[in-house]
Amino acid sequence: MSSRRGAASPKRPGSGPPSARGPGPGGSSSGGWGSEAAATPGGEASGDSSGEVNPIPVYSEKELTSEIDKLAEHLRHPTDWAVRSAAIRRLQGLVLGGACEYPSFTSHLKSLREPLVAQCSELRSSLVREVCALLVLVSSTLREGFEPFCVEYFPPLLKQSAVTIQIIREAS
Repeated sequence: MSSRRGAASPKRPGSGPPSARGPGPGGSSSGGWGSEAAATPGGEASGDSSGEVNPIPVYSEKELTSEIDKLAEHLRHPTDWAVRSAAIRRLQGLVLGGACEYPSFTSHLKSLREPLVAQCSELRSSLVREVCALLVLVSSTLREGFEPFCVEYFPPLLKQSAVTIQIIREAS
């Protein structure tokens, strides 16, 4: 744990881009899931207090499917908005970590349509702001690949632009 260990070296494992890194401690890059999913031990999805989300690499289609299944379950949580917020931030981390590069990502995104649209119409402003940030990130990553999804997300976001709560209106 000396300063030599922290020095950057092009040959050091884990120093490459997120898609080239191996699983983190414990053999998994998925971190901890629970009610505090945004505060995983490795800080993967938590970022810092400025709202930045760190990339979460995915190493296989199977791992991506597993992650999306967990996210879908958490996004449908009926009462705990913090669980839904953590799931949105985790999905942002997956996108930043290269999940969009997998061919199955768009089909997984289709499976999340219903819960994400529900978050767009949420009364809690922090959820609306986070799902809007997620949609901006996904659309800028997929570019033309996001076009079929515009039909799904545009109406609820347009409705939110008329909301008098400034945070929600500006985010949408």
